[in-house]
Amino acid sequence: MLAVCCVAAYLLFVLSGQGRMADASAFASLMPLSDVFGATADVVRQVIPFVLAALVVVLAAAALARQRWDDVARSVVLVASSLIAAEGLKFLLPRPGTGGSVAIIGNSYPSGHVAVTLSLALVVVILSPTDRWHVWLALLTGAATVGVAWCSVLSTAHRASDVIGSALLVGFLVQVVFWRKIAMVDSRARLGAAILLCAAAGAALVVVGGVFAGGPPVLAAAGIPGWLLLCAAPAAYSVMLAPTGPLILPPATEEDAPDDRR
Repeated sequence: MLAVCCVAAYLLFVLSGQGRMADASAFASLMPLSDVFGATADVVRQVIPFVLAALVVVLAAAALARQRWDDVARSVVLVASSLIAAEGLKFLLPRPGTGGSVAIIGNSYPSGHVAVTLSLALVVVILSPTDRWHVWLALLTGAATVGVAWCSVLSTAHRASDVIGSALLVGFLVQVVFWRKIAMVDSRARLGAAILLCAAAGAALVVVGGVFAGGPPVLAAAGIPGWLLLCAAPAAYSVMLAPTGPLILPPATEEDAPDDRR
């Protein structure tokens, strides 16, 4: 499903003329924030992946000490495949011009920074040494990933569609690499509905901001939280797909020992 959404985002925001115009409007909507926070945002998007990578090294060492060879090996594959896929698609996919409205030359879909950050965030959750840490690490690394997504747009390094597509891509890859592993949130239908609602709210705000551009300031500024929601929703959803092993157990049976899980 996420792979289909990633392709759909490319077709909508990159290949269609109306989609490219909407994508370019994100820069216009977020320009007030970009003028103030653009330089800082560029530093943040560069630093956070290295911080997560250092944390991953520590957690991977602890996981290897516990002989979690499979989890560590799959984690390496996830990070490597996310980076290769993002950079490969960026190089291979065509992108029609935007008429000079966006100061980014060539194709930038999907974002490599967001792909690496999200894959590292997922690995942090996957390699967490205890169940009690899973949710907290997911919240922290999810916030870091959303921050990189926002900063990538605010620094004008990427279009909004780039970070959306990148999150969808990595969300698909983690499901492939950790196939048949248990996800942290097993009620995916409910989670998907909540994230879809956030994305729909973001799209509605973007539309309101576009319709009332040049009108009342409150309505004209609606595109700012709208685009931020659209950029954050896929990343938040993907982080919650992190496999965490024993967090979710199958229904208990009479044969189960009472102390199977400590």
